[in-house]
Amino acid sequence: MKPGVGFLGASFILAINIALGIAIMVSFLAFGLFDRTQRAAFWWFAACIFAVISGAIEYAMPPITFTGSARFLIFSAFAVSVSCLSIGLALRYVGRIPWVPIGIGFALSLICYASIAELPRQSMARNIGYQAPYAGLQLIGLYYVWKGMKPDILDRAVFGGVLFNMMQYLARPPMVLLFGGNGSTPQQYLSTDYAMASQTLMAIASIILAFLLGIRMLADVLSGIQTRSQIDHLSGMLNRDACQHQIETILATSRRNGLPMTLLLCDLDHFKSINDTYGHQVGDAVIAAFGRLIDRSKRADDISGRMGGEEFCVLLRHCDAPGARLFAEHLRIGFSSLDFGLSHVKGGFTASFGLYVIKAGDTFDSAYAQADAALYEAKRSGRNRVCLNGAAVPSASEEMVRPFSLIRGDRR
Repeated sequence: MKPGVGFLGASFILAINIALGIAIMVSFLAFGLFDRTQRAAFWWFAACIFAVISGAIEYAMPPITFTGSARFLIFSAFAVSVSCLSIGLALRYVGRIPWVPIGIGFALSLICYASIAELPRQSMARNIGYQAPYAGLQLIGLYYVWKGMKPDILDRAVFGGVLFNMMQYLARPPMVLLFGGNGSTPQQYLSTDYAMASQTLMAIASIILAFLLGIRMLADVLSGIQTRSQIDHLSGMLNRDACQHQIETILATSRRNGLPMTLLLCDLDHFKSINDTYGHQVGDAVIAAFGRLIDRSKRADDISGRMGGEEFCVLLRHCDAPGARLFAEHLRIGFSSLDFGLSHVKGGFTASFGLYVIKAGDTFDSAYAQADAALYEAKRSGRNRVCLNGAAVPSASEEMVRPFSLIRGDRR
């Protein structure tokens, strides 16, 4: 018997699905290799591999003799594909792999298949039992998208794409009845209108979901590139441009609330002599250590950055002169007592600090100039001290600063 139009049409759509899976697979792999932080891309790459394997076996079904084994491979390979898709979604949205739900879901899928494998192909119970496991495994991924999604249009679109993909599995059992059955044997499947409709629906769902996940990954990669471009690689803090931009944005939006803010400039004393005496590797370690000290001492809404060389900047929000002075003294005392764990480095390094309480109408440039003048005064007055608006502040003892350290959550 020659293949009919339905066979050729369904076979053509299935072939398109296989080719589409390969193309999507390559794109996910490219994303993952370009940015190794995109771990979800590798799981979506694996999902495409198993989907292509399942489709290739299904495409070869007519000449295959041992159809029982082939049917099991088709089902299990596609179940692995959906599992990998859900694992990738969980990694992207909550940052971890849900091994237990996925393992239970996959085991239940195999049990479900075993219970319906010998039922008549036209049986509604068999068709529901065949498609429901795919929907259940996809539901796991949908849950983690919902749990970790942000209220933006792209994440909502991804949620909708995953939901649509899950629903197309549940729509297939009624489609068997609607399109007159799915063939009395696996070999006849591709000759049915149902095969044509179901393969077309899968192609549409796959294109939509792959497009949305690709856009999501592209947005993540671009965001990562932007973030890395704003970070000083040595100190791990914002670089000068990013720090200045964030402070300018805060100054522009905070003028109306009247809450106090203080700009702090820090400069490591005699830094050139550190490089000359111990080498640039130790100098880099000192820069990094001071950056970490600032990072663990500041509050979450404070802005800090390395302005270049050995100079650092911190915007202390909701902080007046006494609070800023305590913060600066905390850094001064903490830095001088840092232990670098190197026998040839004696430590005892010092830093100078300039403070300026920001006033209404100040810009970043004007506030920076005032804080820089205070820093210059600290340097001129002997270094290792704090100056506020050009006036030296008496040094505080460690006992005076310690309560502030506890409030800030320091764990030294």
